[in-house]
Amino acid sequence: MDPSQTVSLLDNVNEQDLLLRAAASSIPHQFDKCTYNLGYLRQQVSLCLDCAEPRGLCGACAVSCHGEHVQIELFPKRNFRCDCPTRAMRRPCQLSAGPNGKSKEGQEKEEINEFNSYNHNYQDGGRFCRCHSHYDATHERETMVQCLACEDWFHESCLNLRERIQPFDGTTTAPVDAKNADTTVNPEPEKVWDYADSDDEDDDPSIPPALIPASDYDAFVCGECLIQSPMLLKWAGSTGARMVVRDDTQGEWYVYAGGKVTGESEAETKEEPMNTDSMQYNEGGRAVVGEKRTRDEMEAVVTGSTSRTTEEPPAKKARTEASTSTTVCIAPTPDAPIQALLDRIKAAKGPYMEGPGLHGAGDIFFTPEWRGKWCRCKDCSFQLASRPYLEEEEETYELPDDPDAGLSLEDLGMKALSKFPRDQAIDGIRAFQAMSADFSAYLAPFAQEGKVVTKEDVNAFFAARRQEGKR
Repeated sequence: MDPSQTVSLLDNVNEQDLLLRAAASSIPHQFDKCTYNLGYLRQQVSLCLDCAEPRGLCGACAVSCHGEHVQIELFPKRNFRCDCPTRAMRRPCQLSAGPNGKSKEGQEKEEINEFNSYNHNYQDGGRFCRCHSHYDATHERETMVQCLACEDWFHESCLNLRERIQPFDGTTTAPVDAKNADTTVNPEPEKVWDYADSDDEDDDPSIPPALIPASDYDAFVCGECLIQSPMLLKWAGSTGARMVVRDDTQGEWYVYAGGKVTGESEAETKEEPMNTDSMQYNEGGRAVVGEKRTRDEMEAVVTGSTSRTTEEPPAKKARTEASTSTTVCIAPTPDAPIQALLDRIKAAKGPYMEGPGLHGAGDIFFTPEWRGKWCRCKDCSFQLASRPYLEEEEETYELPDDPDAGLSLEDLGMKALSKFPRDQAIDGIRAFQAMSADFSAYLAPFAQEGKVVTKEDVNAFFAARRQEGKR
């Protein structure tokens, strides 16, 4: 036998240890409790493609009740309750015993979750983005981004952040040549998102950077959600809520934040997110874009005072008073080009309407630390209360950690053995010790003669043991 093709017992042990560590890292949770009884919460949701009902599954039911089915991850959804135990799904839930106390096999199904929201992510096998494409990880190279409001996923190209990236051709790992590709064969290729946190250009040098790299914005809200929020409409196109626009339907896309920012460094655009210091105020207290005011001038406008005390640092005092004001609104008013674009989108005339003015889809990209810059006047506070995810980052429910994750086979065996009655556990330990002694004696001649122990040798030992057991 070729020594280079032999595998030692130590190699097998090390390989088994690596497999256990990989399994513990990828699935470190318990999957024995459905989240239905926890009510409506933000949690990871999956869609089962083998079940006819387009409903959502919690993480535990996706593994325990539908583990053998084809599924796609919809990722976090807010205010969602697991549909697995309800009448909406015919397949019985294996984890929920139900409030009636019946067994899992004979339980009555729960009532349908009336407050769950189902967008097109649940339709026709899972569709995403404003292009309504399917999920197909085998072809797509383009990154997708989740809208903070509707929690749908959008391609960067559909957000006008980059040109459409050609998908893999399905026969090779090399990307399709965009110039020579035959687009008539599959004019609308399947599209999905990339899970990697790194930018595409870091992984594939052939892909140019996005107009706004993922590292330069903290959150994004799609144009469809923007026009439904009076609060967001005030901030659209400001320094901290940049938009991607162009001057005509054939022009180049650029980043707009109170004016063209093409050519500015990222440090300049990120320096003052949601900046309220640079605003002037009209007679009604509404902020308008103008020259930058000093903090003394800003405080005088917000509080009505003309002097400053030294009880606390100026920056902290200005921030505190601005955030608690209930009389003066410091939210900016979009300038004329952005206001015209938003009015056109709200009127359902389409984001790419012919004619003068800016063109775009109305998407906004928040720079880091944007949540701490909102106006806190009475009107704005009321609008923020209806969308709490704008004020604070939401907590996402996580499945409980599996205490057995990462344990070796020996540790798992001893833990299982400890649950046996004492007399059975002692008998099991004695049987294992006897088998271990016999196996050591069986391997001793191999060690003395320097022979390699093969798979056949090991199988022969256990075959003999089984024969002895039968006798």
